[in-house]
Amino acid sequence: MAGHDARKGLELALKILERDMMGIEFDVHPREPWIVFISEDRLSLRVWNYEDGRQVAIRVSNDLLRAKFLAQKHRVAVFKTGVTQDSTELIIYEIVQTSVGQIWKIKAVQTLGADLLDLRNFVAHSTAQSILTTRPYAPSFPYLRQRIDFRDLERNLFKCHFPNDETRITTLHFHPHKSHIHAAGDSNGNILILDAEKQDSLCLLHTFEGESPVTSTTFSTRPRNSLLITGHKCGKFMVWDHESKECVVTCDDAHEHAVVQAFFHPDLPYIISASDDGTIKIWNDSNYQLAKILRSGLVEGLAKAVLCRNDSTLVLGRKETLCFITIEGVSSKANVEGGVQTEGGDARAESDKSLRFERADPPRIKQLETELSTVRAERTALKKGFRSEEVMRVHAQKITELQTKLSNVWAERQTLEVTLERFRAEHERAEGLLSERVKQLEHENNSLLAQRQVLEDKLERSKVRVHELERRLETEGGAPGRLENSSGVRTMNMHPCREFPLEELKTATNDFHDNCKLRQWHYGCVYMGKIMGMVTPVEVKRLKKGGNSMTENSCGQLTRELVDRLRSLRHPHLQMLLGVCYEGNCLVYEHMAKGNVKEWISSSRGSQRGFLPWYVRLRIIAQVAQALSFLHTNQPQRGGGGPIIHRTIKPENICLDGEFVAKITEADMALQPLLAQPATEDGESPTNMHLLPSSDARYLAPEFSQTEVFTQQTDVYAFGITILEILTGKFRNAFGIMEDAVEDVEAFRRALDPNAGSWDNDLALEAARVGLRCASLNRRHRPTMMTGEGAILPSLEAIAQKLELADSL
Repeated sequence: MAGHDARKGLELALKILERDMMGIEFDVHPREPWIVFISEDRLSLRVWNYEDGRQVAIRVSNDLLRAKFLAQKHRVAVFKTGVTQDSTELIIYEIVQTSVGQIWKIKAVQTLGADLLDLRNFVAHSTAQSILTTRPYAPSFPYLRQRIDFRDLERNLFKCHFPNDETRITTLHFHPHKSHIHAAGDSNGNILILDAEKQDSLCLLHTFEGESPVTSTTFSTRPRNSLLITGHKCGKFMVWDHESKECVVTCDDAHEHAVVQAFFHPDLPYIISASDDGTIKIWNDSNYQLAKILRSGLVEGLAKAVLCRNDSTLVLGRKETLCFITIEGVSSKANVEGGVQTEGGDARAESDKSLRFERADPPRIKQLETELSTVRAERTALKKGFRSEEVMRVHAQKITELQTKLSNVWAERQTLEVTLERFRAEHERAEGLLSERVKQLEHENNSLLAQRQVLEDKLERSKVRVHELERRLETEGGAPGRLENSSGVRTMNMHPCREFPLEELKTATNDFHDNCKLRQWHYGCVYMGKIMGMVTPVEVKRLKKGGNSMTENSCGQLTRELVDRLRSLRHPHLQMLLGVCYEGNCLVYEHMAKGNVKEWISSSRGSQRGFLPWYVRLRIIAQVAQALSFLHTNQPQRGGGGPIIHRTIKPENICLDGEFVAKITEADMALQPLLAQPATEDGESPTNMHLLPSSDARYLAPEFSQTEVFTQQTDVYAFGITILEILTGKFRNAFGIMEDAVEDVEAFRRALDPNAGSWDNDLALEAARVGLRCASLNRRHRPTMMTGEGAILPSLEAIAQKLELADSL
């Protein structure tokens, strides 16, 4: 490749500059033309201006160990031995200037204590007042573990991290733009990425695993670049992306000897790597292919190469000289000063009396530097030719003005870089928000698709379940045919009813003993019994015998007409008739294991057994509506009788089976008056059904006091009061409580029974409005069960379907 870059038309050249070495330890200022040295006797700290040759020094009492520039405030951080040989002190010195770039003196401004440190790993940030050091592991002192220390001298902040004691930290490096991000390499080849901002201690963000001891770690200085390059003792270098936490490339055969430095050129699109045999290789940073090999000829001392903080120059301290090696791009037709040999051979540029850091600076800065060099050359010529004070004064003033302009341009450039970085960060943040929103929408779409699939699966299972229930109902009912009434509910044809002998019922109920009594009504008593051959208990209703006419205190002898009509009432939400005993005037029903609804919402009984949750209450209301609609639309197949008016709809007559399925009881009492009176001449049932059951007055419709006639509308009124009592948990003035609350969201929330849990206010409000319409004082304003505007059953079934959908989700 001969080092030619077709994209920029540049030839890569190696420039070597040498200056006298003024000490054993040194550091280079990133902006000012200064170098700090520690003298050979370690008792003097020197700062040298390599442009005008001036220097200042300060003497100390104890040995100086290492020195680094704290560039932002023209300060130097120096470690020296303390009172004892095992102790260390950190001294902060300030460089005092008389004018721009003119050093006057060095003075100590701060003294800090320090631990026993391995100062081979002492680095300072190029702009922030921060330093990194390491403390080695001391096996003789087990409490002294290996440690990485971070100090923010401006905020007086100290944080540390304890790496594995089985390895030794070999390199440290600051992120150039984020002073809280650091990289450390160890003797096992691992690279640790640390963060000093997130926690009280140094936080280990990530560990990259290598294969050979790390000899150098360097972050890229290019804006918005998250790359880190590491050199290794085995001769390879690796490039990592520390934000995405992945290895970008591994160059296993980069060098035959250990890599002492590897870094991204700050201006040119190249990676530079140097090994301890003096070989410098240049790699294309887009495809990581070798572009050129340059041999410096400086084999000895290259193992001590240090990367200058402008990230484009290697600085070597070689015996008595300080050597600067710079990779720069020049015109392909120009002659390289000093004649550097490529692909083998040695050559050096002649020493330059004024050391210059070569960078691809903006045109304005280059122009000002050229003008400054011209003026300095004129000043030197004037000093040799004639020393006119006036001319010297004019030129000195001009130099000062140019230096001021140069400083202003530098400051302006830094401001623009900060602004550009802020705009880039805002752009990245906006892109991140947009990307996050896209991901959110994709997630919501996937979630809706999954919900749809779940609902479709549930629908298919429901169809299978309906088919199984229909088949089971056919089997248990004993007749294959079905009837479908006007309410849309399928019922079985005349189910055979078992006729029990009286002795069997006496045995089941311990001769109708009070211990088996469940409840006592005006018409008789209900007992729980266990009949031989049946798995579950039964309820035996023993009716009082009276005359042929029905009275308030007697129900008369059971007739086959009544039993036949009861057998026809097959509905999943009506208590099922299992048999009859004509001799004992008894009816046998399925047992309702969970009792009645009143017991579950009553504060006195509910506190002992628990309360019904709100969603169960809403299902019960819909199930009662289905059963009541079935009764109102039930017509006998032959003979007399008409639609069944229940007359005693209330929470006490709504019972629950073992699965909390609601079933209306007392259907036999509803049939007694219907069958007790003969049909009229036109075949219709009599409308003056004035036989009054034992009922609470609050469930009686207002018009009953005048007409004394039970109608479908009186059942609707009682059902409306029942709905409101189930919602509020109150058995007095439920209508008044809910009527005042439905127009105020907060008042409605307080009106709902808190014992039922966290209600779905929207569904509860729909049910409450149905209850209020049903319980209207004007019977003409009450809705019907099945048809017309605001029909009861469709409204309540819609609420139940919403509950079913919520369960499936």
